[in-house]
Amino acid sequence: PGFCVATNVCQCQAGWLQPDCAECVGLAGGFWGDQCTRCPACVHGACTSIGTCECQSRATGPPCNVCTATFYGPACLPLPAATAITPTGGVDLGGASIVVTGDNLFTGALYQCRFGSTVVAAVAISDGAVQCTAPQLGAGVYSFRLVVDGTLAFDPNALRFTSRAQCAAEVYCGHGRCAFGACACDSMWTGANCTVPYEAPRITPLPN
Repeated sequence: PGFCVATNVCQCQAGWLQPDCAECVGLAGGFWGDQCTRCPACVHGACTSIGTCECQSRATGPPCNVCTATFYGPACLPLPAATAITPTGGVDLGGASIVVTGDNLFTGALYQCRFGSTVVAAVAISDGAVQCTAPQLGAGVYSFRLVVDGTLAFDPNALRFTSRAQCAAEVYCGHGRCAFGACACDSMWTGANCTVPYEAPRITPLPN
């Protein structure tokens, strides 16, 4: 397939070889079959003689563009990933033992847990599991990320940690709320249980 551009000179269509455009460049040149059809774009694999993609073990899908389990990132590499935390919440005073599980987490690396913007040290307790202690956090929901050797691990499940306020059962916060195990009073109220109003200032005239 091609056309003549000069005496005994052919201009071949893509995939066909000079001088007479009768032979296909084949798989090495990105074409397959008797019709010399262009191969599909195999992201993490190679074109076969029937025009399909044969994927590497780290990828799947028709164009080999989806990473298989334990492989992450654009290049589908065995990069660290945190896939779950247990438990997923604790009291705002902190102290809960958090176990992070995931892929490609090995002993010997330097680990940290990041709760929102608060970072605490962590240790590997086995291949695939890391442990840290929840810090003191205000009540709310925080993003959770694992840091491995100074780099954020992949977070395929968008992990979250919930910090909840909790006071002892006998603690009553009349005009306030529980925070870090005690009462945080609303404005104009004070006292251990936020039941004592601030008194308006009294102005005493100076004696003559």
